[in-house]
Amino acid sequence: MSSAREQIRAMARSGDTFDQPARRLRELQLEAAREAFAAHRERIPLLRTRADECGIREIERPDDLVPLLFSHTSYKSYPLSFITGGRWDRLLRWYSTVSVVEPGDVDVEGVNDIDEWTDRVTAAGHRPYITSGTSGKVSFLNCAAGDLGFLHDILENLTCWPDPLPPAPTRRGYLLAPASGPMRSIDGYRWHADVFARPGETHLLTQEPMRVSELMSSALLRRRMAEGTATPQEISSFEAASGTRERELGAAVAQIVDDIAAHRTEPLLIAGMNNQQFTLIQALRALGVSDGSLHPDTLVLSGGGNKNGVLPDDYQAQFTAFYDGVRRVRSYGMTELQGSCLACESGNYHVPPWVIPLVLDEPGEKLVNTEQGVVEGRFAFLDVSLEGRWGGLTAATGSSSTSRPATAAGQDRPSCRTSGVTAIWAARTRSPAPRHSTPMCGDDPRMSTSTDTEVVHVVRGEVDHGSPVAYGRADSAFTAPALDLDRLVWPRTEPGPAFHVPVAEIVDLLVETGEALKADREGLLAEALDRMVRSARCPRRSSNAPTPYCGAASNGRACTPRSTTNSAERTSSTAGARCTCPRTGPRPPARSRPGSCTSSPATPRASPRRPSCAAPSPRASTC
Repeated sequence: MSSAREQIRAMARSGDTFDQPARRLRELQLEAAREAFAAHRERIPLLRTRADECGIREIERPDDLVPLLFSHTSYKSYPLSFITGGRWDRLLRWYSTVSVVEPGDVDVEGVNDIDEWTDRVTAAGHRPYITSGTSGKVSFLNCAAGDLGFLHDILENLTCWPDPLPPAPTRRGYLLAPASGPMRSIDGYRWHADVFARPGETHLLTQEPMRVSELMSSALLRRRMAEGTATPQEISSFEAASGTRERELGAAVAQIVDDIAAHRTEPLLIAGMNNQQFTLIQALRALGVSDGSLHPDTLVLSGGGNKNGVLPDDYQAQFTAFYDGVRRVRSYGMTELQGSCLACESGNYHVPPWVIPLVLDEPGEKLVNTEQGVVEGRFAFLDVSLEGRWGGLTAATGSSSTSRPATAAGQDRPSCRTSGVTAIWAARTRSPAPRHSTPMCGDDPRMSTSTDTEVVHVVRGEVDHGSPVAYGRADSAFTAPALDLDRLVWPRTEPGPAFHVPVAEIVDLLVETGEALKADREGLLAEALDRMVRSARCPRRSSNAPTPYCGAASNGRACTPRSTTNSAERTSSTAGARCTCPRTGPRPPARSRPGSCTSSPATPRASPRRPSCAAPSPRASTC
C-alpha cells in the first residue's frame, strides 16, 4: 500500500483534488506529517535541533508541529560574507542544514560566483529556488527532483481549476521573463509554455538568464544608496546600467506588444509578473486593442511583482477588464508552497490537500485551529509533499492571515460546490514598506492595513533603513530592520570609531550624555520607555525602588538583598547585602581592591566631570 504522502500527492491527478472528505483528509494529513517528519528529521540538522530542544520524537497531533515550524528567515540565515567572500564550501555547508542536500553531493571547486554555485547544486539533482531580497540577501529553498515532478503534475492537472485546461499545445506564447534562472516563477512560465504553447512559438522578454549575482548586488547598492554610503562612481555606473537595461527591455516589450496585437484573434499564452502585465496592457490599449477583445481560449498567468507598491490601487480591476472573457489562473501562494491556493468560481481560495493549514496566535506559539467553522490568526503550514526540505513554515511576521477551515457544507462562506479548507487572506502592511515572505503568486483584493511602531537601528554610526521585520504581540507590535551581523563587525582594516579622540573628551561626552538623559528635557527618553513598555512582555517596574544588580539579571527576575525590607532600607544597607537571586545563590558583598576608592550614596565624588561611584548595588561600591 502506498504511503500517506504518496496518496496525498496523487490527489493532484485525481480530478477531485479539493473535494476530499474532511475527516478522512485530516487523518491522512496527520499520518503524512508523521512520515515527513520521520523522513526529514535526521537529514535536516535544523529540524533535528528543533525536535531535540522540544523533546519531539514523533508527530502525535497537529500541536506538535508548531515548535517545528521554520521562519522564512531560516532560508537566508547564512552570513552574507559567504557570498561576497567566495566561501562556496561554507555556503554549501549552511545549505545542508536547511535541506536534504549533502555537502559531498555538490562539487564547488572552481566556482566563481553565486550563479555558478546554484548551477552546481542544480547539476547535483536539486533546484535551489531563490526569492528576491530587497535587503541584498535572498532565500534559498531547495527542491528535489521529485518536487519538480510534482509541480509538473499540478500544472498539467489544475491549471485554471475548477475548470482545468486540457494539457494541449495550442497557443502562441509570450513569457515576460528571462530565458532561465533559479526562480520558481521563471520555471513555471517555461513549463506552462511547454504544455500549453505551440512548439517554436514562444517569445521571451529576453534571451539572457536571470543572474542571482546581479539581483543581490543591485539590492545591496540600493540599500547603500538609501544609507548614503554609495560612492558617486557606483551610483553613476548603476544608473547607466539601469538605463541601458530599461531601454533594452522597453524595446523587447514593444516587439511583444506588436506581435500580440497582430495575433490577438488566436489563442495566446501571456505570462508575467503584475508590473509587467500592467505595462503590457497599457501599451496594447495605446495600440487600439480594446478590453475583452483577446481570443477566449487565451491563457493568462500573472501575480506578484508589486512588492514596492508601484502599481495603482485599481490594477486588479484593470486586469479584469482587459482580460475579460479569457482563461486566467486565480491563485494565492508563495514560493515556499508547492502549488498555490486556487480560487473557485465563488472567489474562495482553496488550500490544497498536501498543505496542512496551521492557524496560530499572533506570537506564533499556539495553535488555534478548529475542525469546523471560522478561525482567524497568523498563517502557518506544513507542506507534506516536499522532499527536498522540511515543509513547515510560519508566515513572515510582517503579514497575517485569516484562515477559514470549512466544513463539508461550506459553512460561513459564499456558496461553493467544493468542500474542504478555504482561506481568506488579510495581509497586514507594516510601516514603512509592505512585508511578505516572498513575492506572491496571486493577489487578493480583500486587504486590510495596519501601522505599527517603527524602531530603527544605528549601525556603525549610520541609521539603518533596511527592510523592516515585525516583532511583538498583536496589540503591541513594532517593526525594526533585520540585522545583518556582518555589518556590526568593524573591519580590522579600518580604524575603530573615535580612535583619534582623546579619552578625556570621550569621558566628558559620556558625562554630558548622562546628564542629558537624566534631564530628558524634550521627553524623548520617557516616550521611548512608553513604547518599550507597550511592546515588552515584562511589566513596568516602579522607578522609586532601585534593585541591586547581579550577574543573573538576564533571567528576568530582580535580585532581592536579604537585609532589605523596603526601598529606604535597600538604599542604606546595600554595602552589607547578599544577593539571593535564585540563579546565582548568595553572593558576598563586593570588596575593595588595594588602592581603590570606596563610596556610598551618602559620599559621592565631588567632581562633576566624572561619573559618581555611588550606586545602590554592592558591585558598584568600588571603583
